[in-house]
Amino acid sequence: MITKDNPTLEQAAGHLHKLTQEEKVRYQCEARERWLLFERSKAESRKELEKDLADKTQELNLKIQQLDQQSQQLDEQSQTISALSDENARLAAEIARLKEQLKDTAS
Repeated sequence: MITKDNPTLEQAAGHLHKLTQEEKVRYQCEARERWLLFERSKAESRKELEKDLADKTQELNLKIQQLDQQSQQLDEQSQTISALSDENARLAAEIARLKEQLKDTAS
């Protein structure tokens, strides 16, 4: 090797090799830091999305409950309307019967 006969070059080559190895380690550390940051960011985003999903689910469940209540109220109102309609028909028949009775008694 070229550096074998020259201790200064050998020392410089060793130092350069050491710096190169340190640089590789530094790059690896930086890559790991970037990966950890990405993973943390991903986890935080997931938490936020899960919270948003839970909030939306709760909102939807509340709206479903409100719709169920409104549907029940509509059913009750429909039954009331039906009962009133039946009562109206009964009263109309009673009025017609009474008019016939009046007509018969007047003649």
